[in-house]
Amino acid sequence: EYQDFLKLAEETSKRDAELVSMAPEQNKTSRYPTPDSTISPGSESLLPPTPEPASEPTAPTQPLTPLPQPSAPQPSVPQPGMSQQPAPPTQPQFSGAGIVRRLNNVRPGMPTHALTAPNGQFLAYLQPVSPQINLDAALGRPVGVTGKRWFRNDLRGEYILVESMMPVRLQAAPVPRQ
Repeated sequence: EYQDFLKLAEETSKRDAELVSMAPEQNKTSRYPTPDSTISPGSESLLPPTPEPASEPTAPTQPLTPLPQPSAPQPSVPQPGMSQQPAPPTQPQFSGAGIVRRLNNVRPGMPTHALTAPNGQFLAYLQPVSPQINLDAALGRPVGVTGKRWFRNDLRGEYILVESMMPVRLQAAPVPRQ
């Protein structure tokens, strides 16, 4: 699982870098309207004044010079921040994905549900953060869950405090051979 996570993180970083390089001008103007500080409060007001400063070579040169410096560290340093903005509309960041199963012989205070792989392999214990999250409604179905995830020593396994879930289509992941 961890290797899959690292691979996904690497692929996401590469894709973020590609997106930034594909539209650097768009990113610069939308994120850094500081050269037109008097115009920046209204996003629509940026369009009419830009032809006037655009005719002056100093106005475009000033934004272009400082902007590559901040935009270069952004893809490499705060990649999670950049990937979180475009990721939710296209592909949510899940804490886990799999099939919801109900656990048998559960002791009081212990989790009643688990997230498993399609082959039945245990992935994580699931516990909803509120009664509005009905894990029973997702029994036997593939879902992606979001929430806090950590290893619980008392359970000897991963534990996800489920904040939300949504149906997903699971894809077979490559299994590393040892």
